[in-house]
Amino acid sequence: MRNPFVYGEVVPASAFVDRVVELDHLVSDLAAGQKIFLISPRRYGKSSLIRQALAAMTRRGALTVDVTVSSFSSYVSFLEGYARPSLP
Repeated sequence: MRNPFVYGEVVPASAFVDRVVELDHLVSDLAAGQKIFLISPRRYGKSSLIRQALAAMTRRGALTVDVTVSSFSSYVSFLEGYARPSLP
């Protein structure tokens, strides 16, 4: 079996394990409209946790957006990129 934990990638749902309590807390906070800050060292699965939480919110009927901001060098470039229309 191939190792699902590839550096820099979000793990697939089938490889996402042992984060039930964290996921429940995150989904509850998102559903309540709370601001959330996830702070931990690199490679601790923050992105994978967020992806699973957004999927859970989608199943509840919420509209979600996943925006990767790490590719922008500044707040202004993020706003410019966010405002730029994307083509299907």
